[in-house]
Amino acid sequence: MTSSRSCQLFLLAALLVVAEIATAAAAPRCRFPDTWIRAPSPLRTTSGGALSPLGIAADPSVLRRGGRYEMWFTNADSRQRTGIARAESADGLAWTVWRAPTAPDPVMDLVMAAPPNAWDSPGLETAHVLVGPDGLYRMYYTGNRTPEGSITYAIGMATSPDGVRWTRHPTPVLEPVAAWERPICTTPSSCRQGGVLEPSVLFDAAAGLYRMWYVGLGEPADSFRTYRIGYATSTDGITWTRLPAPVFALGAPGSWDEMWTSHVNVVADPGGGYHMFYFGSAPGDYRDGAEMQRGSIGHAFSEDGIRWERDPKNPILVPRPGQPDAWTLGGPSAIVEEGRIRLWFFGNPTSGLASQIQLAEASCGR
Repeated sequence: MTSSRSCQLFLLAALLVVAEIATAAAAPRCRFPDTWIRAPSPLRTTSGGALSPLGIAADPSVLRRGGRYEMWFTNADSRQRTGIARAESADGLAWTVWRAPTAPDPVMDLVMAAPPNAWDSPGLETAHVLVGPDGLYRMYYTGNRTPEGSITYAIGMATSPDGVRWTRHPTPVLEPVAAWERPICTTPSSCRQGGVLEPSVLFDAAAGLYRMWYVGLGEPADSFRTYRIGYATSTDGITWTRLPAPVFALGAPGSWDEMWTSHVNVVADPGGGYHMFYFGSAPGDYRDGAEMQRGSIGHAFSEDGIRWERDPKNPILVPRPGQPDAWTLGGPSAIVEEGRIRLWFFGNPTSGLASQIQLAEASCGR
């Protein structure tokens, strides 16, 4: 009896240790980060210049591969095409912007731009880049649909072996379906203001699924026209199955993100769960006719990517008077690293389009 009892106690203790290890391994490394500290100045080239001669660098998407960072960001070239530029960095602060080896553009070389007569020929922006299980880069981006000026969006996709040479999928991979995503249309050719945009995509190797969080601009029957965040999954990254309703609600009445939630970026925590960074705005922030609306950046955490808990310290980054982000900031792109989260975003000093990309960091709290 004594020997059997000792054996049982030993097994129970061993099981408790295993359970504790499993719980620790499953605990998020950084559920709610600590105070965010911004770099003292916006990102620069390795020679000390601005990332873009146009003074417009926005919507960063940053990857870390080995000891280097790669970034894709919204810009424009001398032909006034809006598209995606690329840069590399050793530290995330000083960058080498990609230039074409032959006949470089006098203003900015784009690695992705829509050809004439394409579905997104008015311009593309706000890309998110990941590396798929096949080793290819995949870019998901916001395409502005024809006719030009319609402010009507769908999400496109392209693949690349090196992050520079891209092969476009010929049609959008996600188009608006639900009322909270759909543009205003009186006829099929007169659609204005609405659609799906600003994708953030991860590949979940354990589930064999691509997971996409995206923004819908529409007007459901019980609400006003605004931006909300939805969720979709895919086995091939091309054909998507979405949830019918947004997965991230607007903020409560009187909150800083009551008016809209957009510019979503979701990253997996190595210990389990997901971090969402997003742009939020309150009714008092809205300015009629402004090219860029006022707002701040918030954070939320989720165990499953669908049910989200807002960070109690929201908004985590706000405009600062007299600084490059004095008017607004958005377009977040995060990486969870050893003991910290690094967050790239753009800031605007005024309500115009002039913007610069910045970096903030926070250590990992619980």
